[in-house]
Amino acid sequence: NINVPCVYLHAKEKISENGVYLCATTREQAERAVRYIGDQCTLVEMNTSDHTIHSVHSDVYVDTVNKFLDNQEINEC
Repeated sequence: NINVPCVYLHAKEKISENGVYLCATTREQAERAVRYIGDQCTLVEMNTSDHTIHSVHSDVYVDTVNKFLDNQEINEC
């Protein structure tokens, strides 16, 4: 069980002509991972990106991370 808020960014599914998945996980696998992680996990589906979300759509990636952080209570150590 993960007891801290987290976000799961899922890249758009892409399948080659011969049926091979060209992505880390299918949508179903991503949803299952989020369920396993628990209620603290949010799934963000990237409909316009391949597996390289961080570089191809860095603006969307950074915006998602910033929105996630803005919604969290920061505890100072």
